[in-house]
Amino acid sequence: ADDGSILGVSNFERVRDNIIYEAAGRSHCEPQIQPIEVEKIETIDGKIVVAVTVLADFETLHSVAGKYFLRVGSRNEPLTPRELRRLMFSRGEVSFERLACEKVKLEDLDDGLINHYIRKHEERTGRPLNLSTEEFLINLGCAIKKGGETIPTNAGVLLFHEHPQLYLLQSQVLCARFRGTDVIEYLDRKELRGHLPELVNQATRFIKTHMRMGGRITGIERVDYPEYPEVAFREAVTNAVIHRDWSMSGEFIRIFMFDDRVEVMSPGRLLPGITVEAMQKGEVESRLRNPLSVEVFDKIGGYIEKLG
Repeated sequence: ADDGSILGVSNFERVRDNIIYEAAGRSHCEPQIQPIEVEKIETIDGKIVVAVTVLADFETLHSVAGKYFLRVGSRNEPLTPRELRRLMFSRGEVSFERLACEKVKLEDLDDGLINHYIRKHEERTGRPLNLSTEEFLINLGCAIKKGGETIPTNAGVLLFHEHPQLYLLQSQVLCARFRGTDVIEYLDRKELRGHLPELVNQATRFIKTHMRMGGRITGIERVDYPEYPEVAFREAVTNAVIHRDWSMSGEFIRIFMFDDRVEVMSPGRLLPGITVEAMQKGEVESRLRNPLSVEVFDKIGGYIEKLG
């Protein structure tokens, strides 16, 4: 009851059957919730309480009577189409990469970038593609046929347009070097623009420019020791670029340097099934939010140290 007293149920079997029927989705929920456990618990004063256990499932989105809901306080609020679309993007169930970038034409993509990738691809595989540029982009997922016209996808623009920020403003990277250990005063600030591999190159140069360099005399030669190993911060920047949630239009990748640390912040939540605790234990399987970007970075070479 509202006052905290236990009322109990008079017919456990009927309540159990109703719970299983409704909660397991045989009438409303799609897909069905499985498994579910219903237990009978007798209180000290002889009243019967029903305990329902549903295993956590971060992988599946369930609809009720064709609608999706979000728990807000004590209420279930139906998601708007915009909110549902945003949720699908954040979970990786709908690919932002493969959506058509309507304002861009196929000829707007940079032939030099496309040909560079094709050469690298042929070198890695040891055989020619033998495809036209249009066929290649469609097969890669960087262009689609729509209304009799071939249109670049968001991935095509991000990877093969010289200035993707003209159409996807969120693709710029913000870099800042702050004085001290907080964000009160910055010594340098840059807004990086360009296709995705170029963003990684520019961000890497920014960090190298502002990090300190130590040295030691070994024999008659001086050996320099950078403040941070390049392989580490380049990997962090690459991960931020290829794994961010590009559907978050108002947010940017941020790289903040302080006297005692470098912070690389990439918009987007962890994909379902991935937690910080599981990562710390090394128990997480690799999942890709943007597989097309990963494919291109891998074939170009020099960016991804190890897939997965």
